[in-house]
Amino acid sequence: MGDQFSTETFIAAAHHCAIEMMNNALYIRKEIPGVEFPPGIKETLSGACGAMLEAKLDLVSDLHALDEQVVAPLESVLCSSAFHRILAKLDEAALLLHPVVVALKEAAGLEKRFQLAYLLVAESAVNVLNAHAAIHRPEENIS
Repeated sequence: MGDQFSTETFIAAAHHCAIEMMNNALYIRKEIPGVEFPPGIKETLSGACGAMLEAKLDLVSDLHALDEQVVAPLESVLCSSAFHRILAKLDEAALLLHPVVVALKEAAGLEKRFQLAYLLVAESAVNVLNAHAAIHRPEENIS
C-alpha cells in the first residue's frame, strides 16, 4: 500500500521538514525587524528560530547516516540511533513555535498592532507542522 513505511520516503519527508524549519526560521528572522511584537516575545521567537536552525544542522548528519542504511533490513533501520534521533529532533523542533503562537494570538486579540506578528509566526508554524505531519511513521509494533 501507499501507506507502507519505507526508509527512502522517511528520509525524503524528514529532509523536507528540516528544510521547512530552516526556511521558515530564516524568513521569520528576516521579518522580525519590521514587525511589532509584545515585550519579550521577540527574544523568545529569536531563540526558537535559532533552535530550529540548529536542529536542521544536527539532522543533516543523521539523515546522511540513515541514507547509508537504505539497503539494510527495515528492522535494522528502525532500531538505529540515527532514526530515533531524527524523530526526536523533528518532534521537538516542530513544537518550538507553539508557545509563541499562543502568546501572539492572545496579544493580537487584545491589541490590533500585534496581528501582523501573529500572522507571521502562525503561518510559519503551520508550514513547519504540515511538513512534520507528512513524515510517515512506522507502525508502533515494529521496532
